Amino acid sequence: MPSKDVSKEETPHNLTLKYVEEITKEILGNNKITEIFQAMAIMSQKMGNLGLEVKSLKTKLTIVEGER
Repeated sequence: MPSKDVSKEETPHNLTLKYVEEITKEILGNNKITEIFQAMAIMSQKMGNLGLEVKSLKTKLTIVEGER
């Protein structure tokens, strides 16, 4: 597509969170690959959070043991 035609494409000016969410759902549809990717991303985030929590608890334990 020539660059002069790209500038003529319509871009909505109301890019609200709800609008973006609706468009995303429309684009993704029922694609199983995207559902699996989303599940993997959520699990990765939860595992990262769990890792941070364990690290925090180890630090607290070290501090408490150091006070004894």
